[in-house]
Amino acid sequence: MQQESDEVGPKIVEVPPTLVGVIHDVVPMNQMVSFFDRVFATVPQVLAKQDVAIVGPAVAVYFGAPGETADIAAGFPIASEIDPAEGVTSLWLPTGQAVTALHIGSYDGLADAYSRLLEWMTERSLTPAQVMWESYVTMPTPEADPADMRTVITWLLQD
Repeated sequence: MQQESDEVGPKIVEVPPTLVGVIHDVVPMNQMVSFFDRVFATVPQVLAKQDVAIVGPAVAVYFGAPGETADIAAGFPIASEIDPAEGVTSLWLPTGQAVTALHIGSYDGLADAYSRLLEWMTERSLTPAQVMWESYVTMPTPEADPADMRTVITWLLQD
């Protein structure tokens, strides 16, 4: 369903096991852009050196709600385990039930999208876990129009 917020969803889904090659760090919010630039340059290089295929769009996994810093792991879904190198390691996304929604538009609107998603869960007596992730269906490029960006938010639910 299309909503005023340019989101599709939310809906409850079962999250399958997904292996990701990531760089995991605690990052000050004012350094997020440089963190993502480093991740999205380094991770594909490490994966290519190990002949490990990328099998999905880029992801950023948040362990707890960001504040002044974010405990974050970012990278790409991969076909097989990797040998840790250059700060890149393997991580299994948690499985179980989650709420997902598609955010359409600039990354500047993601905080509001999370707020609306939390409100939707609260209205349905669903309890969010401390792990959530974003899948960047549309990767940003210098020539991209932010209005065309597509980001799937997945917020794990507590058992």
